[in-house]
Amino acid sequence: MGMLSKGEVIVKNPSDFRGSVLGSSEKNTRDIFRAANGNVLVIDEAYALCTSNSLNGTSDPYGTAVIDTLVEQIQARPGDDCAVVML
Repeated sequence: MGMLSKGEVIVKNPSDFRGSVLGSSEKNTRDIFRAANGNVLVIDEAYALCTSNSLNGTSDPYGTAVIDTLVEQIQARPGDDCAVVML
C-alpha cells in the first residue's frame, strides 16, 4: 500500500521480548521496536504479556515491562514509520 517505507512483516512472540533479568526486557523491546522501523511488527499471542494471578494479586514484571516500553516507544514517536499489531 506504500504507507510504510519497507512494509515487511516482522512476527515476534512474547518470549522474544522477555529478558532473563529485570531491565533486559526493556532493552529487548527497544531493540525489536528499532528493528521494526519502516515495517509492520506483529506480536503473536500478545495477551501472554499481561499475565497476572488475580487470586494472590501478583503480576509478571517482565511482561509489564514489555508493555510499558512498547507504549513508551510508540508515544515517543507519533506518526513514525512503523505499525504494531498485537494478536
